[in-house]
Amino acid sequence: MANIGAIEDALNALRAQNEDVIDATVISRSGMHIAGNVPPDAHIETYVAMNAIILGAAESASSEVKDKLEFIVVNMKHCKLLIFDVGARALMAVRTRSNASIAPLIEDINAYREKIESNL
Repeated sequence: MANIGAIEDALNALRAQNEDVIDATVISRSGMHIAGNVPPDAHIETYVAMNAIILGAAESASSEVKDKLEFIVVNMKHCKLLIFDVGARALMAVRTRSNASIAPLIEDINAYREKIESNL
């Protein structure tokens, strides 16, 4: 059974630790919201489902070229969306400021991914 409180704590700590993180969400591979927040004007069901679809498509593409997917970056005009797998059952979508430097974020996010995975 997932420890939602511990997952929420990890997401809150990630947001508090890095001012470039706007919001962070943990999503099941089937596209269901597990924990965290979504963009304020987003339809939660659509947002989480589309993140799961994006990750699944990218994993399929990386498999076709015989490589392993590390993460996805979607560059938008006003933000970046980073999508990571969190084990076999979930993924994490992290929305950042558009000018955020990716490299330091990856280290922070990876540390919290392990905490989140252990609580799923």
